[in-house]
Amino acid sequence: MEQNRETGAAGDAYGRRMGTAIARAMHLERLSDSSNEVKWRDGFAVIKCCGPRTNSFGITAQMLERIDAVIVGCEDESGNVEIFELTTDRFRQSMVDSRSSSAAGGRVKQVRRSVARRDGVRLCVLRAAELLVFGR
Repeated sequence: MEQNRETGAAGDAYGRRMGTAIARAMHLERLSDSSNEVKWRDGFAVIKCCGPRTNSFGITAQMLERIDAVIVGCEDESGNVEIFELTTDRFRQSMVDSRSSSAAGGRVKQVRRSVARRDGVRLCVLRAAELLVFGR
């Protein structure tokens, strides 16, 4: 499905809300209220979220330079979210330019959800009820 301004804004709101809930559930310290970047192990990561019908997630090239890992939340139809850690090296190997015609199009790199599931390290599953407690 092609994204427009309205669906893009809805996806952004979903990602921010879910990223915050995942960070809280996993006891991760967010670096700011305006980003899903978190302290992760000895460095930094960003939390990216895929809804049940979302096939890919994106990161700006600028952010990719300052993080060490991508924490990917893959939500299923029942609202449970499977969490994977994907290395930035693996992200780079699989990334493609966003097809967006907006100014961000050339700066955003995308990876398919299946890459996180196939090549990432599965960290945990957060149940839908848990996520509600953390502000989903």
